[in-house]
Amino acid sequence: MAVDDKSASPPAGLSDRFLSFRVGSRDYAIPLEHVSGLADCGPIRTVDGVPPEVLGLSEWRGRLLTVLDLHGLLGEPHSRGTMCLIRLSGTMTHTALRVAAPVTLVTADDSRSEGGFEADRDHFIMVDPTELVLQLEAEILSGSPGGEN
Repeated sequence: MAVDDKSASPPAGLSDRFLSFRVGSRDYAIPLEHVSGLADCGPIRTVDGVPPEVLGLSEWRGRLLTVLDLHGLLGEPHSRGTMCLIRLSGTMTHTALRVAAPVTLVTADDSRSEGGFEADRDHFIMVDPTELVLQLEAEILSGSPGGEN
């Protein structure tokens, strides 16, 4: 029997769902409410004069996206495996994060451990894409060494 009786809880909403992925040696998760799509990583056109975390531009269903290297933004080593793009939502719909595949949908109801996702939640490092983009913008505007290419 579970510690908390959640038999009356509503179905998982967007805030109860996460995309999980591995970056370097750590497991990360991004709330699904910050995601508008997931796709294989196609060709990325480089752009001169941008920080190394900005990989360039990619086309997604006829729209150009700025592709950010999540490994670089998080200070983690790069992966050599298959990569995919997580397209962000809201005000960042023209931005995608490149991460290593596989990417897995995790819900609050998943029983990844005996106590479910809530007990396993500490296993994941939560990614706030808005904060990452704001930090990158601040770095670019300040002209710090990471913002030069």
